[in-house]
Amino acid sequence: MIDGAEFILHTDFAVLTLLTPELAVLVDGLREKKTIRARQMGPTSIAAELAPRQWLICETSGSTGTPKSIRRSPSSWNKSFDITRSYFGIKKTDTYATFGSLGHSLTLYATVEAMSIGASLCSLSNVGPPRQASLIDEHEVSVIYATPTQLKFLLKGAKANQTTNFKAVTHVFCGGGKLSGSLQNELGTFFPNATAYEFYGASETSFITISNINTPSESVGIPYPGVDVRIGYGKATVPFEVGEIWVRSPFLFDAYESGESQDTRWIDDFLTVGEIGYFDDEGKLFVLGRKSRMITVADNNVFLDEIEQTIGTMSGIDHCAAIAKPDDHRGHVPVCFIQSDDTSIDEDAIVSRCRLDLSPHSAPREVHFVTKMPLLLSGKPDYLALKNRFGV
Repeated sequence: MIDGAEFILHTDFAVLTLLTPELAVLVDGLREKKTIRARQMGPTSIAAELAPRQWLICETSGSTGTPKSIRRSPSSWNKSFDITRSYFGIKKTDTYATFGSLGHSLTLYATVEAMSIGASLCSLSNVGPPRQASLIDEHEVSVIYATPTQLKFLLKGAKANQTTNFKAVTHVFCGGGKLSGSLQNELGTFFPNATAYEFYGASETSFITISNINTPSESVGIPYPGVDVRIGYGKATVPFEVGEIWVRSPFLFDAYESGESQDTRWIDDFLTVGEIGYFDDEGKLFVLGRKSRMITVADNNVFLDEIEQTIGTMSGIDHCAAIAKPDDHRGHVPVCFIQSDDTSIDEDAIVSRCRLDLSPHSAPREVHFVTKMPLLLSGKPDYLALKNRFGV
């Protein structure tokens, strides 16, 4: 028997070698075609008489406020599972590893996908990084679903164990954030037989684009199979024209179960969550950020997400968060919070990188170095905690 909260699950529903309570709820609910509600503390099932249709209800990350609950039909995920089989060649002989709570949509998705395919699953949500690395090696995990933060911790655990590489891993799927160039290089070292894929999307849209090591670092890649991506609704896409990103696909959510967002809008079969971007002349998508995370600095539009992505490409940066601070003269100014063990990284280096790669208006007016970045369960920065702690 495996110790701790981790488990191996043979997901054809016939052999369950070890279950945690939250996974038992998920398995029973899916088997009995109940609605599954996945909060950050784990899933619960809703009786069929209270939910006449079967749904998967999960929370958004809540990085800027109270998490919203989104409602998805099982068919929206089943159709993407078909892509995983046909496009990526994942089989029931594979073993998955996940690292987050089942209340996080990426972990929930990977868990249900493993069940659908009939693969085995190793859940490592409450296990320290060195133990995670040991179990991945011990159980010959072949498929990993993780956020960039989770991958960073895993590789730290591998270094602590003096693990040279994970030869059994063939696929690394990353979502929920942008991979830095240094992390991509480390993935190539620790996973020599794996192809690393990075997904861009949202809880509401599921997959929008996919990228790999050959994709330019500033781009989120090309449209995911079966996804129609447009810049501006009802318009022909013009290379390098900036606009709102609209998506049509069989993977979209149905509605918010609770909460709302003014940026999320439907027109016919197309959905937008208020993100801004453009295509280049080779069909690769570049994302500037969400409208709700765009600020005006001296009458110039600045995307806080773009600042985070730029600083995140610097070697030695563990976490970066950018928020807006009101300014009497400029309207707003960006303020950055950095977690790094690299003592050579200072405020001048951060400001210079933003000035060089973006613009003077995007350069942070304040840079705070934190010992430990406050994070949500999804691995994203907790902006509200930062604002409250530093009075921004």
